[in-house]
Amino acid sequence: MKNTLLICLFVFAALSCKAQNIIPVEDFFDYQNEIPDGTYIKDINNVLNKFTGTWLGSYDNKNYEIVVEEVVYQSQIRTSLTYDQLHLRYKITDANGTILLNTLPLPDDNDYVAMGQYVNPSGAYQLDYAGYEYDCGQSGTLFIKTFNDNTQMKLYLYLGESPYNEDDCPNGFAEQEFPTNSQMLLTKQ
Repeated sequence: MKNTLLICLFVFAALSCKAQNIIPVEDFFDYQNEIPDGTYIKDINNVLNKFTGTWLGSYDNKNYEIVVEEVVYQSQIRTSLTYDQLHLRYKITDANGTILLNTLPLPDDNDYVAMGQYVNPSGAYQLDYAGYEYDCGQSGTLFIKTFNDNTQMKLYLYLGESPYNEDDCPNGFAEQEFPTNSQMLLTKQ
């Protein structure tokens, strides 16, 4: 009887410890600097689902196809941390349908796939973005936020600091591929 009781206590303790290491993805913003080893930032309340899918929109005479998917990511910096996060890929075409940029076929670990960070307090999701001309200023944080019963999404780019060397960028600061002064509207397909 004592052995059965001890086994039950060990199982209960193990389950309790495991539950303490799960942080809901929507609460990650509050824990950023205090995440213990072995933590799983998990989408237990399905808050990321509203962002996933294929989204279409136009901006500055270009057509955008944005594909957002949820992935499980194992941190490369702290191997004991696991995240449910969003990855964003895109295809940009001109008015004639000519492809200007296409990251849709790229693998998850490619630098040009925008990788999620967290849902911020406003309800927008933040993703790290690096464009093909990163060294000439194409980088920052993409913000996406759904509205209208999650059938539409707003997207904009907040410019980050990237290396910029005039010798490496003879044409100057790179043109941004995403809006920085206004929001692009996208519709879920």
